[in-house]
Amino acid sequence: MPVPYRKDLVTLARKLRKNPTEPEKKLWFACLRRLKQLKGVKVYRQRPMLDYIVDFELRDAKIVVEIDGDSHYLEEASRTKDAQRDAALAEYGYKVVRFTNEQVMKEAEWVCEVIYRLITERLSV
Repeated sequence: MPVPYRKDLVTLARKLRKNPTEPEKKLWFACLRRLKQLKGVKVYRQRPMLDYIVDFELRDAKIVVEIDGDSHYLEEASRTKDAQRDAALAEYGYKVVRFTNEQVMKEAEWVCEVIYRLITERLSV
């Protein structure tokens, strides 16, 4: 069953898709755009899910990849909100994996390896 979403988020999601952050671009070109060919997993960018817009959805593997800026780690309210989002998506069977902007920009290869490993684990279950 697909995850429901608010239709009013579609316009914002399209705008975000057209204007990705540097870490989003880096991760997309480092590995996510080739996942369909390499692992058979389609990747959706800036995808409305529930009341949120997630950075990347790997639907077949039921993985959400989030790239977080400093505010996600420095502000208690952001951490609480992220935990609520993760729990809500988990109810639909999704695993949320988070990386910092810095990790993506400096360690993109490692980030890709983590994602590939998760895909393999989730698709082999």
